[in-house]
Amino acid sequence: MNILNIRDGCAAVMISRSELEEFGVTYDSLDYSSDKTKLIVRFALEKINEKADDPRFFERGMTIEALPDPDGGCMLFFNFTRNPGRALIKNEPEFYTAESSDFENLCAFCASAEKLKLCITSSLYKKNGTYRLVFSSCILSRDGTEDIISEFADVKPGRARNEAFECWEEVIEENASETLAEMSAGSRQ
Repeated sequence: MNILNIRDGCAAVMISRSELEEFGVTYDSLDYSSDKTKLIVRFALEKINEKADDPRFFERGMTIEALPDPDGGCMLFFNFTRNPGRALIKNEPEFYTAESSDFENLCAFCASAEKLKLCITSSLYKKNGTYRLVFSSCILSRDGTEDIISEFADVKPGRARNEAFECWEEVIEENASETLAEMSAGSRQ
C-alpha cells in the first residue's frame, strides 16, 4: 500500500492488484459489508495513522471512495470530515478530452497525468495540427487537479468524444497517456 496524500482531513491510499489479491478481493468485489473489505480498510487506516501528524485525525466519522486503477488495483480516498459513520462509495470513470496544438505540452500533460494516476484508459487523435487525448478518469476534479494539468492542455469533460472517433485520425489506440509520458521523459534526458 502506498499512502499518496494526507492533508486537510483527507488521505489517499493506492492499493495494487497483488495486494487486493492477498486480501482475496478485486475492485469489483469491494463492499463495506464484507469482512475482507473491512480488513483492507483497517490495514489502510493503520498505514495512514503511521504517517499522520495528529492521531485524533481518525476520531471522526469518515467516507471512503474507491476508484479503479488501470493495473487492476484501486485507490481509496478517505474523507474524515464528512458524514459520521463509514460508507464505501465506488465511483465509475468519466470521459474527458485534452486538446493542444503543441505536442510537447500534451506530452507534459500526460507525464503529469501518469504521476497523478489520472488516466484509466486513453487514446490519441489528430486533426489539422491539433492533438486530442480522449481519456477516462475518476479523480480529475479532485483537489484542484484539473487546474494543475490544464496548464498544459485544454481539458473538458466528455466534450467532443464522439467527434474524435468519427472525424479525427487515430494516432495511438490504447495507453496513449502512458506512451506520451514516456516520450516526455525521454525528451528530458
